[in-house]
Amino acid sequence: MPAIRFTKGRARVYLKDINNWKKKTMSVEALSLVVGIYEDVIRDQLASFEPLIKITG
Repeated sequence: MPAIRFTKGRARVYLKDINNWKKKTMSVEALSLVVGIYEDVIRDQLASFEPLIKITG
């Protein structure tokens, strides 16, 4: 699996999709389906902000 860098543009894509989400919460699985990136990649990228993401996944 090629490495996907976590850039400012990638963060904007995540935030845009999370803000457009109609439900109260969004899982990493749902975000991966919307963005089109594997769950593991998203968890690894977001773990630096919230370590519990890796545990609860």
